[in-house]
Amino acid sequence: MAERNRFIELDMLERGGVISGLICQPVYKFVINDQPLMIGKRAARYTPDFEYLNALTGKKVVEDVKGMMTRDAQIRIALMVNCFGIHVRIIKMR
Repeated sequence: MAERNRFIELDMLERGGVISGLICQPVYKFVINDQPLMIGKRAARYTPDFEYLNALTGKKVVEDVKGMMTRDAQIRIALMVNCFGIHVRIIKMR
């Protein structure tokens, strides 16, 4: 429900020209030294809720709506910074 509400807000911001290029659930695959980071037999990846460009700054923004921050989410968010230099904006559920 919170994710849906955030989508409605972002959609209105995009229509108003405040943001652009809104993508729902983009997939980021972690690669270290040109090799996929493996967790067991699966490649590690992170699927945040939203990605868009801030129209004023031109910077990419990645958002994830969370009710509770899990250890797994903390690790993947840390990997986003270390692998891509992207800081994930956490939106707390209301």
